[in-house]
Amino acid sequence: MLSVTIEPGFFAPPFGARTRETVQNYVDSLLAWKGVLDSGHVFVHVSERTSEALLLSNSYPLRPWLRALLAEARVVEYDANTIAIVAETVLARSASLEEAIRVTDLLAEDLRMTPSLVYEDAPEEIRAATERVVLMLAIVRAFGTDAIALTNGIVIRETRNVPEVNIRAVITILEHTRTDLGEMGDLPKAFEGRSIICPSFHDYLMALDECTLWRLAKSDAEMEIAIKTSHYKGRALRGELTAWEALPTFRLNAKFLRSVKACRAQEDAALGRSSLRAISETIDGLQMAATHILRTGEGPNDPPITRGVDHAWRRDVDHEYHLHYWLCGDGQLELSCIVRHNTFEINR
Repeated sequence: MLSVTIEPGFFAPPFGARTRETVQNYVDSLLAWKGVLDSGHVFVHVSERTSEALLLSNSYPLRPWLRALLAEARVVEYDANTIAIVAETVLARSASLEEAIRVTDLLAEDLRMTPSLVYEDAPEEIRAATERVVLMLAIVRAFGTDAIALTNGIVIRETRNVPEVNIRAVITILEHTRTDLGEMGDLPKAFEGRSIICPSFHDYLMALDECTLWRLAKSDAEMEIAIKTSHYKGRALRGELTAWEALPTFRLNAKFLRSVKACRAQEDAALGRSSLRAISETIDGLQMAATHILRTGEGPNDPPITRGVDHAWRRDVDHEYHLHYWLCGDGQLELSCIVRHNTFEINR
């Protein structure tokens, strides 16, 4: 459900001024995104035209470029062969963007990006390939309805201090097999759109809309990603930056997603956002005054609901809905259901 696309210029050795800083940034970016690829946290894509753009711009093979680059910047910590292997590994193991978004060809005129994602002194072949990737992703984001259309981020090497790129162009050719681009209408057509940009995995997560992930979730795995994204962002905004893989774990009851759909929490944006907040607070043990032992009835003397060594609890989501969950004997938190305030049942 999480996916990024590495733009073609990312793989080319830095053009323009070759300083120790630009070389370090190039190598660090390659290593960081290879780590993300290895982790399996996110689907990584590249355009099918990336290798062609690198060849035509004389940026490939990488080793001659890298040897000259390292020598000119007087960098001795890395060797050209090691860096080239990392770049080639990421290229080879990344999936095809065109296949993923089902767009086969695209031509445009009068294209403008703000901010520009084209690197200083980049050859025309790299510039054109980068612009094509950005425009394809902006088009499917503007009209698409699937997860990759709405959540894909463009991996860049240099920070732009904004979470998105805006792009304008006149689309002259668009060949695809999608069913949701009907609103594009007849071509040529003026188009304006935007895409997420992310120098790092952290930047990508912070730019995502967790409510979109929640709304699109069709499986427990996708719902877990929506909740983890909300949890990650909440911690980061509180100054408690935690690695994705180090976030506290939780599990979903087999009927949790069904309860979310039943109360229309995916369709109601306000309820969806409140649900994600309530879940994140529950995982981190925050705002505990909003939690209560779940009993068999409304009375304070009604017996608590248990499941062996597991104890049932409820938390206010808003005035109308509550989150019911299990504090399990093994220390795990199990999210059971979201229900109306006058419901005292919990999925076992």
